[in-house]
Amino acid sequence: YGFPMGVAEIFSIFLEGLTKNRRYLSSLGVHDERVLEEIEARNNFMELFFVTFYTANSLMKAEFWRKNLSMDKASNLYGRLIKKYTGLEVPGEYWMGTMLHELGHAVYDEGISRELPWDLRRPAHTLTTEAIAMLFGRLSRDADWLREMGVLDPAGSDELREPAVRQTRGQMLVFSRWAMVMRGFEKELYADPGQDLNALWWNLVERFQGVRSPARPAGAADYAAKIHVVSAPVYYHNYMLGECFASQIDERLRSDVLDGRPTYCGETGVGDWLLERIFLPGATYHYDELAERATGSAVGPDAFAAQFLTPVAEG
Repeated sequence: YGFPMGVAEIFSIFLEGLTKNRRYLSSLGVHDERVLEEIEARNNFMELFFVTFYTANSLMKAEFWRKNLSMDKASNLYGRLIKKYTGLEVPGEYWMGTMLHELGHAVYDEGISRELPWDLRRPAHTLTTEAIAMLFGRLSRDADWLREMGVLDPAGSDELREPAVRQTRGQMLVFSRWAMVMRGFEKELYADPGQDLNALWWNLVERFQGVRSPARPAGAADYAAKIHVVSAPVYYHNYMLGECFASQIDERLRSDVLDGRPTYCGETGVGDWLLERIFLPGATYHYDELAERATGSAVGPDAFAAQFLTPVAEG
């Protein structure tokens, strides 16, 4: 992580273009004209969709910074922009979590010290900004936070608490297995790109996810259905490391700031802690040193395991 993310994005976009390059697809064994036309059509649709989606996303973040919007106003603005640019309604927990996630990236960038040299005015690593985004994104399934924010009344909050904890725990455990598939596949892909990549893919899927491979035709490239392999190569492990670091941060916030109180809502000390320990240093420290200074240990799985591998109390 020694160069701006924009440079990495340019490289990713260049590689992503290969997914509709007929010569490249032919080298992967894709020759059927109908399949090639379908791939091209879907690529064109997704390119258009992402332009409109990220337009809405960027406008929301810009207004959040420029006008110092409250979370409620940012949420309403995000819904209007998504509907305007994509035609989609934005109800429910999924889009609330998306907005909280993206605003996590925004407040991290906003909090980086402007007194730092220009090349240090960025997150310490991709995983650290993902950690903050994921920490905030989890709030859409936090019953106490939803109650304090007025999304749920006390009775609704109590009713939601146990199923929300179970859903979050299940989601994290399923994702951790999926992330291991992606990490293992990319590691072996770059070590030996000439091997049978589809066999590698399904071996890892069966090993980590317990899903047996169906019968597949020769030359199948099921792994290519995962867009990150081309559009964001060697990135996926950052999500899992981010979840681990998010749990470390949450653990320290609860011990250092909240002192037994159940939610971040209204706790200005949470923002002060994050600003001082995570945001302001920018890229001054290696991510492990940043984590150690902030939480007492380098990025690791212990806090994640403690948070999501413990039994859920019956409601």
